[in-house]
Amino acid sequence: MCIRDRYNHSSFCAGREVICAGLIRINKGDITYISNESGHYTPPPTQLANAIQILAEEYDIPMGETLTEIEINGGVRFDNLASFLAAHPAV
Repeated sequence: MCIRDRYNHSSFCAGREVICAGLIRINKGDITYISNESGHYTPPPTQLANAIQILAEEYDIPMGETLTEIEINGGVRFDNLASFLAAHPAV
């Protein structure tokens, strides 16, 4: 494979602003894990809450049913969407 045929994680938005950076796990089409863990963007929990809200409302993804792990900055974990959003409401 030629190097110009490769994509880096930053290639998708080509330097434009993003809603949130982090990790996401998808199992059989369902989002089961999401975090704001990012090497250099370090988005705050409010951006993660916004991303979850956008995925649920604008893309009609049933986050409350499938999302069972939410992690902030590689440390604090929430085992359901309600507890995370209670601590970090979307903007």
